[in-house]
Amino acid sequence: MPIIVTQRYSGSSLRKVSNAWVARESWNVTGTPDKSTAIEVACSHNLPHSINPNMRAGHRDASNYKGPLSWIVTADFTFGDHGACAQTPLDEPAKILAEAGIEMVPTDIDKDQNAILNSAGDPFDPPQSGAVHTLGLCVRLAVPFYNIQEAIKITDAVNSDPFELRGAGGVEPGQCHCRSYKPTEDYTENAPFVWVEYVFEFAEGVEPWQSITFDEGRNGWYVNLFNETVKGQICYNDGTPVNQDVRLDGTGKPMDPKMKIVDKDGKTWPPVNNPNKPPGIEILKSRSNATATSLIWRDKQQVPFTGLI
Repeated sequence: MPIIVTQRYSGSSLRKVSNAWVARESWNVTGTPDKSTAIEVACSHNLPHSINPNMRAGHRDASNYKGPLSWIVTADFTFGDHGACAQTPLDEPAKILAEAGIEMVPTDIDKDQNAILNSAGDPFDPPQSGAVHTLGLCVRLAVPFYNIQEAIKITDAVNSDPFELRGAGGVEPGQCHCRSYKPTEDYTENAPFVWVEYVFEFAEGVEPWQSITFDEGRNGWYVNLFNETVKGQICYNDGTPVNQDVRLDGTGKPMDPKMKIVDKDGKTWPPVNNPNKPPGIEILKSRSNATATSLIWRDKQQVPFTGLI
């Protein structure tokens, strides 16, 4: 028996619900005992409306009419995303919610990477505070199970690779910080799926989530008469110790070539490199120049984010 679909123009309507429009269409379907088949042959999911294609079929239903092989199928057409209408939430696309944040943090460079100095050319102590604006995205989806090991790996980590977030675009390595990864509701060990939420934060610039500061201090290194490399105070050319932090060059020497190192007897010496470079220290060349050296400590783990979502 062939399946016959006939549109019921008497069942067409257009109504406004809150601040959105809803168009309803209906059809007579005969020739199948299966409700799902009747719905699909009459109106597929996300079918554009015949008058306004920006409205698409979302909620659909069917009820028996004059016997088991006859149906009245109805569909509501609305604006927006109706998902994939998959057989399981595991196959549905993720839902993305944006949120913005602001944080006041110490800063010693301006937007052009210039050192923030007073009119005498000295850094502020303590440094000035600046507002850091961040964009956050909450990504919610269903997964087969909640993996605590994945949560441990990515929570408070940053992306080590170029990261493409479907539905939002891409970011460069180090620009995406995973604030949390957790279930959105309680579940049992027998749950067929678990709703989870990733919370990502994004910031522009070079590795903005790592600890970055200018190389500054009041101590340096020199070689004494016994050919020993020892630490002493940075001083001016006349042997007067500095009374505030001065810029260092990334090796432990003052950037000002006129400065020296003074020993406990008041004798001055030319500065030399620190023979015991601290582990983990690294010069951030993209934010260093002739007047200041920026150091970076990667205190947040770097892991690949590609394939998470």
